[in-house]
Amino acid sequence: MVGISRQNTRAGRDLVKIITLVVLAAVFSALLNGFNYNYVTDLPAEYKKWKVHEAIRVLILLVFLASAFAIRRSGELGREITERRGAEDALRRSYANLESRVKERTAELAVANRALQQENAKRQQAEDALQRANANLESRVKERTAELAIANQTLHQEIVERTQAEEEIRQLNEELELRVVQRTTQLAAANKELEAFSYSVSHDLRAPLRSIDGFSQQLLKNSLDKLDAQSQHYLQRVRASTQHMAQLIDDMLNLSRITRSEMHHEKVDMSALASRIAAEIQEAQPARQIAFVIADGISVQGDAHLLGVVLQNLFGNAAKYTSKHPGARIEFGETQQDGKPVYFVRDDGAGFDMAYVNKLFGAFQRLHTADEFEGTGIGLATVQRVIHRHGGRIWAEGAVEQGATFYFTL
Repeated sequence: MVGISRQNTRAGRDLVKIITLVVLAAVFSALLNGFNYNYVTDLPAEYKKWKVHEAIRVLILLVFLASAFAIRRSGELGREITERRGAEDALRRSYANLESRVKERTAELAVANRALQQENAKRQQAEDALQRANANLESRVKERTAELAIANQTLHQEIVERTQAEEEIRQLNEELELRVVQRTTQLAAANKELEAFSYSVSHDLRAPLRSIDGFSQQLLKNSLDKLDAQSQHYLQRVRASTQHMAQLIDDMLNLSRITRSEMHHEKVDMSALASRIAAEIQEAQPARQIAFVIADGISVQGDAHLLGVVLQNLFGNAAKYTSKHPGARIEFGETQQDGKPVYFVRDDGAGFDMAYVNKLFGAFQRLHTADEFEGTGIGLATVQRVIHRHGGRIWAEGAVEQGATFYFTL
């Protein structure tokens, strides 16, 4: 609108200029003619009339030219005004569109500003939380640093004490090694003495026993008709005592040899070993009806000879203590305890009172009299030593006249 008003003002000024020129031309022509009329009196009247007409014609021409110029200029101004009005309308529409877009953008910016404010608020909250967390972390780091300092001091003290303890242990180990060497030397000497004693027992003690038993047997054989019943009974008791003494000496020597013998570890088929010993017992006592129940597939790592001694003693005891039962049953098998294999020998014989279970594995300890069941009380002590040499243990359960079960591990 301001631009168009300025254009109208400029067009008006142009029109004024044209009119002014026409008026000036007319005035100039009039003045010229008047001058001619006043000062050129000698001209003919017709010439003067022609000059007037000529001046009028010039004036009309000037007026016509000025009018044509004004009309042309008015047309141009009209077109300019129309174009400028169109431009103004376009500008107005553009302004309205721009204003609408500005409003929309302003609304969008307001929404974005609110979102930004919310985001800033959240960010501020996060920063506050982070500052609190950092403060808490710094506090915890300080506390932890103090704790670590104390722990380091404690650890240093423990290291010092451990170093001292290791030094003491090293010294004790050196002393222990020295003692072991000394003890080994002493044991070697004791073993030599024991071997000498065993040799002495084997020869020096057995010889008199053989003589006593032999002479008693000869008396009973050659002088039986000269001896009364009491004398014969005495001689029988002498022979039984000497034979018992000889058996006792053999058991003691076996116990000594088992303690000193060198072990050879190998895979041992315990089921086959038990079957062989059961067959030997059946062959030695053909009149008895003993049912042996032996589990298959039991194999262990150990010394085959010593494990044979274990089964011989356990099977022998089971056969002995079931001798008064017409239908005896002896079982060998395997079970589990704490995930480890446990082997057992079970019988249905005389059993024992659990109150005396601790005496079972002592040397020369017997829970039955010799009149009830023969024996020297060395067998279970021998079994225990063999089991201990294999790193295992042995225990028993039983009840009077309800049988007994011997468990062992290797």
